[in-house]
Amino acid sequence: MYAISLRRAAPILDNRKVAPGVKAICVPGSTQVKLAAEAEGLDRIFRDAGFEWREAGCSMCFFAGGESFGARQRVVSSTNRNFQNRQGPGTRTHIASPETVAARLRAPSPTRATWTSRHDAVG
Repeated sequence: MYAISLRRAAPILDNRKVAPGVKAICVPGSTQVKLAAEAEGLDRIFRDAGFEWREAGCSMCFFAGGESFGARQRVVSSTNRNFQNRQGPGTRTHIASPETVAARLRAPSPTRATWTSRHDAVG
């Protein structure tokens, strides 16, 4: 995620919590973005809302690194690159804006959101 994406999502998450049963992950797109977000206190907003605040990386590394959300799971992500099995075999990824992803984290099903990936080209 770029810092601008984090800034766009933060007000939607401020003083709110991720819905029960939702796994929320934020992966800044670079070390520079991560450090800038932390300097602005954006990481605290995400952590306080219930996010895992990850080291910088790309969303492709999620499955390539051995993690997966599981077959037939649905993920809402702000990544702009999507391809079959990107988040794991059989996982369905829905692409949305940072604001939509943040808002869905608190919304009920049918599509529980999981913020998973960096925003490769917003900005």
